[in-house]
This record gives sequence, structure tokens and C-alpha cells, in this order.
Amino acid sequence: MRVVDKERGQVKFGQRRIVFEVRRSSRRRTVGLQVDAERVLVAAPYRVRLETLEAFVLSKAPWIVEKQNEFAEMGLPFRRKFETGEPLLYLGRQYTLERLPEEEGPTVRLWGGTFQVWANKASTARKLLEVWYKDRALERIPERVEFYSQQLGWAPQAVYIRDQRSRWGSCNLKGELRFNWRLMMAPSPLLDYVVAHEVCHLLIFDHSPAFWRLLGKIMPDYEERRRRLALTGHQYEL
Repeated sequence: MRVVDKERGQVKFGQRRIVFEVRRSSRRRTVGLQVDAERVLVAAPYRVRLETLEAFVLSKAPWIVEKQNEFAEMGLPFRRKFETGEPLLYLGRQYTLERLPEEEGPTVRLWGGTFQVWANKASTARKLLEVWYKDRALERIPERVEFYSQQLGWAPQAVYIRDQRSRWGSCNLKGELRFNWRLMMAPSPLLDYVVAHEVCHLLIFDHSPAFWRLLGKIMPDYEERRRRLALTGHQYEL
């Protein structure tokens, strides 16, 4: 089937804006709808007006939102462009990115409900934000390690903040703890779960029943926190 035209449209459903792509064909006789992780696609005959397609998409909005939410639950990454208006998380709260032109130099500031980033390039904005999150992690995570270490009476040899894409935290046989800086995007209870988990590994290095019993003593609701982190962890990414 030869595609002869392509355009975009959008509708508002509650507080949500649904942007869709239109692909037209002179051979198509009906309107079709496809939703995947990247886009909403409407296939339509050439003669159907955009206003009609907008009404069609709006009529399907509950189903579209449901499918988009399902893809989000699967942990599919959000392709960030570091443009004004994009959402950013800090300790579970959502903020809005405001990218501003550099004045005296690139910098970042959390101001009210906004991440203000002075950077001419998206790549610079990303680097600035990563440094900002790492600095916050260096401030907060060692404090939480100390809190849970005092409950167990066993302190680590060192605490490091690292860029660990495949794990939230780790503990080695030397008693060194390493944590992913992206934890600063997660709500505090989920950050604390990772910290308590790794602190318990200082005493029990495996995931035996004894390990989970120990974790349960200092964090009785660890199972719920663990489940929530598994469901939402894909959101904590730049």
C-alpha cells in the first residue's frame, strides 16, 4: 500500500494531551488506529478531514491512555530531549524542566516546582542534571546508610555513588557499598529500601531466608517497597 500523505494532530483528554500521527492512503477505505510504545498512529483514507480524525481519536481516548499506561508499566524508557516542559523527578516528586540560554555559564537550580537549567545544548543540560543528582546523592545516601547501620550495629568500610545502570546498589566482600545516583529520583521510602537492603548485605552476603528476615526486622514493609521499585524503576532515568 503506497502512503501518499503524512501529518500530525492532537486532542486533549482530561489533563492528558494525546498527540497522534496520521498516515493517509488513496487505497484505504476505513480509519484504523495503532498504539505502541513510541506513538499513536491513525491510518486513514485521503478524503477524511483532520477534524474527523481528531473526533475519532477522542472517542478512543480511554483505550489509548490504557495502552500507553501498560507500556509505561513494562519499563519502556522515556526518550528525553531536555526541552522546556519535560517532567523530572526528585525524591518522587515531579518537577518541570525549564531550559534557559546560558548567561555567565551553564548551571542548574531547583526553584519551586521547576528545574531551571541554563544550558545552550541538550547534552550540556543532561550533564548538569546528572552532576546535580550525584551531589544530592552524596549528601543524602550516606546519612541513610548511617541510620540503618546503627540499627544493625555494623558500619560499611566505604560508601560510593556510582553510575550503575544495571543495579540500584551493591555490596562487596570488603564491606564497600555502592549506590546508583538515579535513586535520587525515587520516593524516599524506595531509596531507603535499597539502602537498607545493601546494609543488610554487610552481615549476610546472599539472599537466603536469613537475609530477608534480617531486612524485615529493620524494615517490616520491605516487600511492598521492593514491589513498588520494580514497577516504577524505569521512570528514574535521564
